[in-house]
Amino acid sequence: SEKKSSAKSNLDSYASVFKPFSERMYFIPGYSDWKHGLKSLKAQENYLEDLFDNKNVFQPEKGCPIEKIEINDNIDLLILDSQWALSDWDKIPNINDHCEIKNKTEFYVEVEHEIIKSQGKTVLIAMYHPIASYGKHGNSYAFGIGSQNLNNTYYKEYSKRLLTIAQQSTNVVFLSGHEQNMQFIVEKNIPTIISGAGGKIQKAKQGS
Repeated sequence: SEKKSSAKSNLDSYASVFKPFSERMYFIPGYSDWKHGLKSLKAQENYLEDLFDNKNVFQPEKGCPIEKIEINDNIDLLILDSQWALSDWDKIPNINDHCEIKNKTEFYVEVEHEIIKSQGKTVLIAMYHPIASYGKHGNSYAFGIGSQNLNNTYYKEYSKRLLTIAQQSTNVVFLSGHEQNMQFIVEKNIPTIISGAGGKIQKAKQGS
C-alpha cells in the first residue's frame, strides 16, 4: 500500500545515515509506530532488523514493554515502550501474547526492580514519551486531553508513577523524544532530556 511504501522509504532514509553506527544504536517505538496495531509494529521491527542486519536494533522486541541493556560497568540502559503503557488495550487485541509482563501494574513493578538491580550505576531510561515537557504536548501548551498530551489521564498516571519510582534513586536520567525540540528539565530532582529535533522544530516555553 501507499502508506507502507512511505513508511519503508522513511526508514530507508535513516539507514543511509545510521548504518555505520548500527551495532550501538536502538530504535524504540512511539505513538506512530503503534498506530496500525501490533502486526504493523512487528513488521517494522523485522524490516529494521533486515535493513541494519542487526537482530537487536529495535527494542523492546515483539511489542513488549521493557528491555534492559548493559552499556558498560557504569551505565545501564532501560528501554521502555511508553505507547504500550499509554494505549487503550481494548483496541489492540493480543497485545501481550509474547510478553512476560501482562498488565500495567507488573510493568511499573519491573521498572522499579530493574533500577534497584542497577544500584551504583547510572540508569538511562529511554522512552518515546517524556515524563515532563514545556513543549506543545506539555502542561504549558496542551489544553486538550488527547492521549499524547501530558494532561491526559493515562499520561498523568504514567508520568507520576515513573517519577515516583525514579525519586527513590539518585542515579536515574530520563531520555525521550515526542516533542520537536531540545529540552533539559529537572523535574522533582530527576533529569529529563528531550531530543526530538531531527526535522521540523517547534518552540518550548522556559521552565525548570
